[in-house]
Amino acid sequence: MKQTITPEHIAWLRLARTYGLGPVTIKKLITRYKTAVKACEMVPELSARGGRVKKLPDIRDIEKEFDQLKKHKVNFLCPIDSDYPKLLNHIDGAPMTLNYKGRVELLSQTPSIGIVGARNASVHGGRMTELMARELGEAGVVVHSGLARGIDTAAHKGALATGTVAVVAGGLNNIYPSENIKLSEAIASEGCLITEEALNVSPKAQHFPKRNRIISGLSLAVLVVEATLRSGSLITARLAGEQGRDVMAVPGFPADPRASGPNALLKDGAILIRNTQDILDAMPQNIRSNDLFTSLEEPTVEDHFYMDEDTPAELRTQILQTLSTMPITLEDLAQALSCDPRALSMPLLELELSGAVRYASSGKIALGEMNTELE
Repeated sequence: MKQTITPEHIAWLRLARTYGLGPVTIKKLITRYKTAVKACEMVPELSARGGRVKKLPDIRDIEKEFDQLKKHKVNFLCPIDSDYPKLLNHIDGAPMTLNYKGRVELLSQTPSIGIVGARNASVHGGRMTELMARELGEAGVVVHSGLARGIDTAAHKGALATGTVAVVAGGLNNIYPSENIKLSEAIASEGCLITEEALNVSPKAQHFPKRNRIISGLSLAVLVVEATLRSGSLITARLAGEQGRDVMAVPGFPADPRASGPNALLKDGAILIRNTQDILDAMPQNIRSNDLFTSLEEPTVEDHFYMDEDTPAELRTQILQTLSTMPITLEDLAQALSCDPRALSMPLLELELSGAVRYASSGKIALGEMNTELE
């Protein structure tokens, strides 16, 4: 697919490659300034108001990254592109940029399911997964997984003929595990291979939970076949639940540690799966985009900004004096300061960009790494 890279694409990638600037913060900037180009222009100024200037990558470095993508025949997606999957775009912390090879239409096709599980899968678990994935593909369901050993590999192999999506933890030039390089090439040809990491990034521990949120975010449901209680598969299941997706699990013999994860999910209310038909019966078959996103379109408090660009310095000081290292909600902070929560949107963004405040995984607010410099 021939792709036209615009200044807006360059700006999106520049924001995504800025150290300490995550998807949630980028979304706030785009909400406020409407374009990524304008957001890039404002980051140094806003962070300076917060106490420390944040520098963005040089545009020439970003252009070189696009040149490398073109050289390796890797395509690029960001939320302004029509092919960016809507289902993924509506999760908290959706990736701002994606690199992919293959059939981009699979990313938006529904019904869709994420299948995850143990790397040291049992023979029976692997065979069952491959069979279910093949039958799901034949029934028109797109299968997503993470290209790991074991259950992931079985899921991809089963659905390869009909089109499967592999979300990888590192860059597309650094496929892990190496034993799945040939499988990844087949997926790039027959399905879709995707990541939010730069082309040559080596996968590290922190990349796998990020990958897991994409697997669940692309899917209407997540199925766990085999997993221990402390496995990444249960992280994927938890993320799926937080994202409003169905969670399914295949029960196992209680004495097998690989059954502890699915059995715990079932105890907590996951849908019990015995075979492919159970999955098909539980999944919505006819889905309209309006049905998918109606409940997700309501703006949050942080989607609104007061028009005043000049935050009073004393308000930033009051915020820092009120916060501590223990996170609190925006509503609690506003109540402590006796102000409208919307009035805090801009100063919190300024302080967040500078590193003076941070957002916990729960969305609560706490003091950041350089708060003492502003006291």
